[in-house]
Amino acid sequence: MINISDKMKLYLIHPQLKAEPIAFRKALVLTYVHLFIAIFALIIYLTCSILSLNNDPALLLGVLICIILMWIFKTIGSLILSSNLLALLFFALLGTSVPRTGGLFSDNLLWIFLSPLIGLLFGNKKSGFFWLCCLLLFSGYLYFDNSSNIALLINQESDITYYFISYSFLFVFVYGIAIIFETGQSLIIKMLNEKKVLLEQQKLEISQKNEELEAAQEQLKIKNGELENFAFAAAHDLKEPLRMIGMYTMLSKKRINGQLDKTTTEYFNYVTDGIDRMQKLLDDLLQYSRMGKSKDDIKDVDLNAIIFVVIHNMMATMKDTQASITINQLPIVEGATSEMMQLFQNLIANSIKFRKTTTLPEIKISATDEGENYLISLNDNGIGIKEEFQERVFAIFERAHARHEYEGSGIGLATCKKIVESTGGKIWLKSTEGEGTTFFFTFPKSNMN
Repeated sequence: MINISDKMKLYLIHPQLKAEPIAFRKALVLTYVHLFIAIFALIIYLTCSILSLNNDPALLLGVLICIILMWIFKTIGSLILSSNLLALLFFALLGTSVPRTGGLFSDNLLWIFLSPLIGLLFGNKKSGFFWLCCLLLFSGYLYFDNSSNIALLINQESDITYYFISYSFLFVFVYGIAIIFETGQSLIIKMLNEKKVLLEQQKLEISQKNEELEAAQEQLKIKNGELENFAFAAAHDLKEPLRMIGMYTMLSKKRINGQLDKTTTEYFNYVTDGIDRMQKLLDDLLQYSRMGKSKDDIKDVDLNAIIFVVIHNMMATMKDTQASITINQLPIVEGATSEMMQLFQNLIANSIKFRKTTTLPEIKISATDEGENYLISLNDNGIGIKEEFQERVFAIFERAHARHEYEGSGIGLATCKKIVESTGGKIWLKSTEGEGTTFFFTFPKSNMN
């Protein structure tokens, strides 16, 4: 549905004025002024005719001229020309009635002051100044024209001088205020335009930065893929020679077993122990490189069932350490069953491994619905993690303790991070040394169903 304003845009405003927002708004207001003057003059004319009052200005002629001026504005589309023509209309129609209605004492003289204001606001400063000078000259003419000054008939010459000076200063003063507002408006518009240009430049820079960031992320993704492929290939290719080294080391040890002294036997033990740890490290590295590779196993996974299987697998360790696990109801999330089992098994195993010698390990697992995500927390009462290691423990091969204190390859928490992030979630921790650690990780709600 088209309203009156939209129709005015279509029919009463020249097309070239619609392109520039500021010019268009001036044109819209000037069109309203034309309409208002025509309707207002017609109402006054009808009222005076009904009441048999004297119509000093040619009001009916003014209505017709306003309609003609609207047509000229629509056809030519010049704000300066139309504003000056409208100012001329005020001056001509009202100016002819001023001498007959009291000269300087006529209220029509005040209405003529709209001429410089219209010229200023809708045209330019030169137009406004021109009509102001015309008005001041016209006031001077009225002051010296005795035939138009009815005050002379009642001996009020001092009042004539007062009115002349007052009106002259009033015209200049109000016009000065209009100039200030018009200049201020221009400054504000200029500042807004400059700000708009600046924002457009910043928007373009941000867009370019986003494109560069996306390209960098794509490159990083490619590099990570290459690194994972390299880790997989390296770990896979190293397993066979390492197995051969271990086998021949054991054969050599058995062959010369009776001839070894204590020191040589200790050296052989170091070798076999290093081979075992290297074998475990390669197995962990292979498992890490495989995480998140295949999407075929992705399905809805009940974490309660996952925890049940993990506890069953770790039953022997839990009995040896007298560890206890408290579990609240856990949600169903989207992921691979094997990876979810690996995630919880790594975290629970860490909580048991890094326990305090004076306290039985206690682990609490709970879930919170956060709207779009599920937040899982796993809390223990272990030895905690030093603050300087809390940001680094999720990096591959990063260890918070020496190897002789706690065994491990330094890949477990890196694997947990990779599993969680492959589902679109995040993982972090809060820990106080000597009091325990809480792992937090999120899973997006399942969309498979």
